[in-house]
Amino acid sequence: MSKPTKQVIEEICEDCCHTHCQYCTAKQLLFWMIGQDPRNIIQIKCIEKYKYERSEQLNHDIGWEDAAMEWTRLYAAIFADVYNPDLSYSVIYKKVVGKLKQS
Repeated sequence: MSKPTKQVIEEICEDCCHTHCQYCTAKQLLFWMIGQDPRNIIQIKCIEKYKYERSEQLNHDIGWEDAAMEWTRLYAAIFADVYNPDLSYSVIYKKVVGKLKQS
């Protein structure tokens, strides 16, 4: 049995949302999406993390559209292979990105 969506959202936001935060855009959007398949929510969070890391590498914000396009081209098929509803988003992200780096 997979985890409840609320638990998945809490887990994927734990590294960016702390008790002192008054507002977390990602968390609010994800709670808005409740009812969505947790797989979709986790993939959106992976794209967000990829956007952040890639923007840091390039020293400029690549934007959501470019991040989503790059993620789809480079990682979507790997994500499909790696995804397991019992794994946390951070474990899935590391496995997906790690598989591409290994090839």
